[in-house]
Amino acid sequence: MKQVSYEEGFKEFFNLTQDLLCISNTEGIFLRLNPEWERTLGYTLKELEGKNFLDFIHPEDLPATRSALNELTKGRPVFNFSNRYRCKNGEYKWIEWRSKAEGGLIYAAARDITEHKKIENELFESRQMLQTVFDHIPQRVFWKDKELRYLGCNKQFASDAGLENTEEITGKTDFDLSWKENANFYRKDDKEVIDSNTLKLNYEELQDTPSGKRWLRTNKIPLQDKEGNIIGLLGTYEDITELKKKEKDLIESEEKYKSLFHNNHLAALLIRPEDGAIIDANPAACGFYGWTLEEITSMKIAQIAGITDKEMFEIRDLVDSGAMQHFDLKHKLANGSVKDVEVSSAPIVVGGRRLFYSIVYDITERKNFERELKLKNEQLEKIDKEKNRFFSILAHDLKSPFQGFIGLTELMSEEVGKFTLVQLSSLSRDMHKSANNLLKLLLNLLNWAQIQEGTIEYNPVPCSLLEQANQGVDALSSKAQLKEVEVINEISEKLRINADEKMINSVFRNLLSNAIKFTPRGGRVIIGSKETAGNMVEITVTDNGIGIPEDIIGRLFRIEEKVGRQGTEGEATTGLGLILCREFIDKHNGKIWVESAEGKGTTFHFTLPAAK
Repeated sequence: MKQVSYEEGFKEFFNLTQDLLCISNTEGIFLRLNPEWERTLGYTLKELEGKNFLDFIHPEDLPATRSALNELTKGRPVFNFSNRYRCKNGEYKWIEWRSKAEGGLIYAAARDITEHKKIENELFESRQMLQTVFDHIPQRVFWKDKELRYLGCNKQFASDAGLENTEEITGKTDFDLSWKENANFYRKDDKEVIDSNTLKLNYEELQDTPSGKRWLRTNKIPLQDKEGNIIGLLGTYEDITELKKKEKDLIESEEKYKSLFHNNHLAALLIRPEDGAIIDANPAACGFYGWTLEEITSMKIAQIAGITDKEMFEIRDLVDSGAMQHFDLKHKLANGSVKDVEVSSAPIVVGGRRLFYSIVYDITERKNFERELKLKNEQLEKIDKEKNRFFSILAHDLKSPFQGFIGLTELMSEEVGKFTLVQLSSLSRDMHKSANNLLKLLLNLLNWAQIQEGTIEYNPVPCSLLEQANQGVDALSSKAQLKEVEVINEISEKLRINADEKMINSVFRNLLSNAIKFTPRGGRVIIGSKETAGNMVEITVTDNGIGIPEDIIGRLFRIEEKVGRQGTEGEATTGLGLILCREFIDKHNGKIWVESAEGKGTTFHFTLPAAK
């Protein structure tokens, strides 16, 4: 058998061991390393030997490593020292050392403890997390061994026990704590749980403390090892003293509530939140709704309130939040009538059940007043807008014609000797035209103002629709002839209407005037009619003129909107004609509307009551 020399044996051991072995000088230079370094750090031995191991140390571990190296140079061995070494891939591994210096060299054996460190950190974090949970839950938590000695607890339990921190509990028994008067009872209770290996949950017990008695709700669970052997118990409890007091107060308050509920002069209901069923109603509620107690308690609130299930659930969620909620609703009564009510609801516990307590106020008169007030405000707002438009017309539409008229008269008065008869004739026609436009505007303004004030007389009488239309045609015949526009009246002689003649004459004049104004020379205007349902007559005024843009149509009959266009030959417009037409037609309970297409023409429709 071949003899192996000491040097060869050492070399073989040095290369085969799974520990990290190294020899360095006291400066920290690697002199010799075994192959395990390559497997652990990823560097080759050539890349490590001759290098200072301090160059591989994690920056945070350098101070401690230099301190350990200093101890070695003083001849003191260093055991169980750990630091982090950088791997070739940039990661760091934890290495635990046993080192000794001798003859100017450092001999060291080490091992990779990275996984151990990882497990250790995870275990520490897990314990920290568990302790954090224990310390922040409202319940008190404790655990004991089989001999009923405390092994641990959370902060709340330590505080109850009169201890400054959780560590002080270890090894103590109930006889050492603030509730020592109850120690025998607790130990007997603990022993039963351990001996029977049975959970004991949610039971209530009284505890004596230096500050007095208190009620606890307790849980105890036997603890087992992985083989199933009982090794102790885990317990939790919470202080329910206030809850017990509230329960007592609740019983007393329920008695008071019953008296208040039934004697309340306001309608009051108890409602089950799950489905809206009415559980109880006081005499005032029965009187208000008109149902007997048996009838009303067989109903659901949705039947009375006339709301959908979705709306009921939305109301329920609001009330369930805890604060008093107020709702304006409409409630049906037994006689079929409907009342405006304000319902104030809040959750209440009655007989151990969580219900909704609702008080019902009749606010019908208030709601009627609010609706009337809203209508008045809308009317005032409308009047204000119309007033602004009225002043706008006065400021602009009336001012401009007057300025033109004054300009013409000023020109004639100062320069009359310079004009020929032809020029004077032309000026006179312009003045006449301006005067007519001013008169028309003033009459329209007067009529509109009288309508708003309610002073204009409305005297409907049976009359011939054809005659009314002819009067409008006759009034505008010269205007139509000058512009060469043909006006055709196709109204039947038989049709009679019940109308105020002055108002209807004004409607025909305004509509025919507009039709002629916006119809090119040589065009045509047709007046038609037909009987409609509801004992009404529909009249149309149709032209083949330039039409009305779509964005203007919706604003034609509103005084607050400025709508004014010149005619096909520059004719002026007052902006009030169609407004008056709408007002006059409204007086007759009729309707007026328009259909138009740009470049094709326009048709105005309006209805009037037929004469009986």
